[in-house]
Amino acid sequence: MKKIIFLLKITTIYMFFLLEGFSTQLNYFDEGKILFNEKKFDKSKIFFEKDIVFNPKNERSYLYLAKIFYENKNDLEQEINLNNVLLINPQNDEAIYMLTILKIKQS
Repeated sequence: MKKIIFLLKITTIYMFFLLEGFSTQLNYFDEGKILFNEKKFDKSKIFFEKDIVFNPKNERSYLYLAKIFYENKNDLEQEINLNNVLLINPQNDEAIYMLTILKIKQS
């Protein structure tokens, strides 16, 4: 009986730490957005890239990366990220607008 209670305690503690680990992974986008709004582009870029590692279909992270590269005047990286947004969601109006402006600038 003591062994069962002990195993239940260990399992509960393990599940607690496991769930805590998953919750920190989900906050990468939110942390990146906060830093982006504070104009800390280099730090926010890291959080958006981490979010993409754990959730590769998050179009919002790609969009914010494109905005960061727009601020840094890196047209190639901006175009790559905007194309990724449009691959995931072809109806994203903001990405279409940003890509149109970028193509006009390049022509």
